[in-house]
Amino acid sequence: MFGLCGGRCRARVNVFLEPQLVKKTQKEPRFGESLAQHRRVLFRYALLQLRDSVLAEDAVQETLLAALQAEGGFAGRSSLRTWLIGILKHKIADLRRRAACETSLDESEGIGLAV
Repeated sequence: MFGLCGGRCRARVNVFLEPQLVKKTQKEPRFGESLAQHRRVLFRYALLQLRDSVLAEDAVQETLLAALQAEGGFAGRSSLRTWLIGILKHKIADLRRRAACETSLDESEGIGLAV
């Protein structure tokens, strides 16, 4: 199973997000290392929610990028893991919304062909 995006999302994420993530991590190595320590937990949570390893990896990658971009937004009032899981929950919701939109568009196109 390629997931909700038919396998196209993974290539797009790898091409556009990974270089940004690497550059940002090189600038703030300690924060990047802290994020990397939580990658496995984030992946397991995303996999439980999405039931698709490709989509789970995409969600984790988007989460880590968002966390690096919003590093100043982490006030330390919660643990880093809690903050990251909060971001991940929003990324998962975004993926589900996109998938629902794509599904409804596909169905409406199919109805048009049947007429």
